[in-house]
Amino acid sequence: MEKSKLKLLSITLAAVFFMLNFTFLCSSAVSNTSTYEIPELAMTMDIPTSIKVITPGIKQSDPIFSTEMFDYIQTMSKFRDNDDYFYGKDSKGSIEFEVILTENEDGIENLTKLSEKKQNTVMESVSQQSDVIGSSIYKTDTVVYIESSRSINNSDGRFFSKEYYTIYDGYDITVKLTSNNDNLSNSEFDMLKLIVDSIRFPKEKTVNLAEVLSVSEFFCFFLLTVSFVILVIAKIQSIKREKYRAERKQSRMKQRMERDAREKQEAEREAAAAENSKNEQAAESSKTESTSEKEKLENENNSQQSKQQEEQTITKPVKTEANNSNPENTVKQQETLIDLDAAIANFEDSSEDRQERRNNNKKQKKIKLPFGK
Repeated sequence: MEKSKLKLLSITLAAVFFMLNFTFLCSSAVSNTSTYEIPELAMTMDIPTSIKVITPGIKQSDPIFSTEMFDYIQTMSKFRDNDDYFYGKDSKGSIEFEVILTENEDGIENLTKLSEKKQNTVMESVSQQSDVIGSSIYKTDTVVYIESSRSINNSDGRFFSKEYYTIYDGYDITVKLTSNNDNLSNSEFDMLKLIVDSIRFPKEKTVNLAEVLSVSEFFCFFLLTVSFVILVIAKIQSIKREKYRAERKQSRMKQRMERDAREKQEAEREAAAAENSKNEQAAESSKTESTSEKEKLENENNSQQSKQQEEQTITKPVKTEANNSNPENTVKQQETLIDLDAAIANFEDSSEDRQERRNNNKKQKKIKLPFGK
């Protein structure tokens, strides 16, 4: 997917660069010309910038008259006497450029719409004029011209001119270039021909190079905009993908850490529970062992005591018999019995004395009462 996007983007950029180069070349070719218009006919033409062009509405204060190339009075006489609509000179002043506009006196509306026979008739009438060297029919894609050459001798010298003449909307239109030399150079002739080829009328369906360039520039701008948008969208998507991956990785790491912490806590709890259970079992076992040992000791003690008692029981008659057999022992036993009888009698006497003292104390207490029965 990424490779296809990059391939599409590279193709788009290549097309943009091609269109930019084309536009630049065309613009540089057209940038050497300026477009002029005759409002009465809505006619336009492209004139090279090497020719300084003056229109009838120019004022005497215009900076162009401060140069030696133009004189205001002579220029105005050109407009008035020769019916010039445009008048200009090249930078060297060696050629003059004129566009002459007059009303047609023969009632012809459009030379291009005439038949070839009538066009040839018009060409013959032009060739019969004075100073005309030769004439021919020149056709562009939309306009028919009569091309002619003139050689003029006057008090100022000899001049050579090249003219293109046509009729449109009842007006005679002449575009000519005049040289003060014997002939026009090839470059000057080609320049005049380019001017004639650039003439456009509103009713003609001609291709406007400036409009074409405008469309191409708009197309280039559109392609540049689309390419920029594609780059921005691709970059944003790439950033989003990287961010999503980083967030997902971080979330996974967090979940793994939490799971590890939970597992560790569970393991610690289980270990603590196991330790507590072990301790409890150990305590119970130790208690059980101590109890069993105590019981064992008690049993042993009891068994020993019972054994001793048995032994004493067995040995007592033996001793008694032995004592009975001994006269001294018999005397001693009798003395012991007498002492015990005396002690018991004393104990009984003392008991009676204590009782008698208690009774006497009670009587004394009764006598000492402040009142009584």
